[in-house]
Amino acid sequence: MTIGTTANAAARTVGASTTVLAIALANAALFAHDATAQPFPSRPVRLLIPASPGGPADIVARIVAQGYGDALGQPLVADNR
Repeated sequence: MTIGTTANAAARTVGASTTVLAIALANAALFAHDATAQPFPSRPVRLLIPASPGGPADIVARIVAQGYGDALGQPLVADNR
């Protein structure tokens, strides 16, 4: 075997690999689908309040939840934990 035939074999291997890669990328582009996101928020949002009910933090959090709920057009549920 001579040096020329080894170089030709290597060139054919690289060419074949490039062709397979090009076909795979073309198939990926042809069969790709658009992803559609679900509307956010699709259910009421929970606002976790790490304080006891009726305290100052709870009152402020409920006022903030009401404002954000109006802005989002979705109810925010104040949840004391």
